Amino acid sequence: MYAKQIITKLVDAFKINRSTLAKERGITVIPFLKGGVGVGKSAVVKESAKLMADELGLEFVDLHKLNAFGMGWKDLTAKQFGFLSFNVSNYDVLDIGGYPMIDKDEAVLKRVLLDVLPRRGQGLLFLDELAQCPPSVQKIVQRVLDEGVIGEFTLAGHNRVDPEKKLGHWTIVIASNRKEDGAVVNAIPTSTLTRVHNLHFESDVEGWLEYAEKNKFDFRIRHFIRAFPDLLNTFDPKDKNAPNYATPRTVEILDTELQGGFYDAIGDIQELISTLAGIVGNVFAQEFSLFLRTFDDLAGINIKEIFSNPMDAVLPTFDGEFQHGVAFAITSALVNNTKKKSDFENAVAYLKRFSATEESEIREGSPEFLGFYIALSVEKNPKLKETKAFNKYQVQFNEVL
Repeated sequence: MYAKQIITKLVDAFKINRSTLAKERGITVIPFLKGGVGVGKSAVVKESAKLMADELGLEFVDLHKLNAFGMGWKDLTAKQFGFLSFNVSNYDVLDIGGYPMIDKDEAVLKRVLLDVLPRRGQGLLFLDELAQCPPSVQKIVQRVLDEGVIGEFTLAGHNRVDPEKKLGHWTIVIASNRKEDGAVVNAIPTSTLTRVHNLHFESDVEGWLEYAEKNKFDFRIRHFIRAFPDLLNTFDPKDKNAPNYATPRTVEILDTELQGGFYDAIGDIQELISTLAGIVGNVFAQEFSLFLRTFDDLAGINIKEIFSNPMDAVLPTFDGEFQHGVAFAITSALVNNTKKKSDFENAVAYLKRFSATEESEIREGSPEFLGFYIALSVEKNPKLKETKAFNKYQVQFNEVL
């Protein structure tokens, strides 16, 4: 399943757990996401939590922004919906199951739990990397999933122990990496698997692009992935010598670095490639470094001139194997700077002039770049569909659009 489908299923499970039938049967539907390394499981679960908050008309609150240990659940108000991501592989049996302590007054042995698990309020509790936990920890987590309790701890809203939601309601989602991706995982007991709904998550470009747009990723990264969708995920568990890989997770880290100026002072192209490879791997680094450099000077292209005088504006000088990178960079820059209908009309006229030497693969009026520009510009501003240029090429680029 892709991101949109996963989000839909998580929200559906949330609604079902609040239904009368689920309460009567004492059943809590618990989604279990399984996916490759860095495909964006956490991001998808967080987006689902935001939709759940909207469903209830509550304010979404990321608890880790309130408290480094996620204990901000104590401060949640009745008008807030919390999101708590809990990496269970970082905790041992005592952290999860509680520390033994003798109650002298009652002369009994009790377990004192850390206050990381929510006891009241509403929200989504995300238990990540379950398969990376030892069997002893998995066994304790299973009690939370099945019974909603650990010792004296009760999970608010679990239909086995709190069907009427008197304590609140925390939806549970669990996740894990896959053994086939080279992750160090332990087998999940059958007793756990039969208590959860298994969902297999695969990253997809369109879902990621929507996420990137919504979260204001640098337009150069968004347009680069549109141009080279296969580079969003280059993870290969068999390649043990790669400095890193491009995945939705590492690309998001790259975006944070890029917007923070991490690469601004790097002048040498080989140094740029080497530095980029440390976060997104060699293949992505080589292509993206050229893409970035092209944006820096755009091969002498003046965007304003294209919008004012498209028939006389300077055309790019394509350089061998890098010609597509240059063309895509210029096209992306035009998309990002198109503000009005006249910009759109003139950019289309300019892109129709694209031509190169006999050795070039790019031909005059290349539909690859013109279609790329029209599709992205119209997506960004639907009013551009009213232009003559769009109507002229609508049939030709119908499949792209």
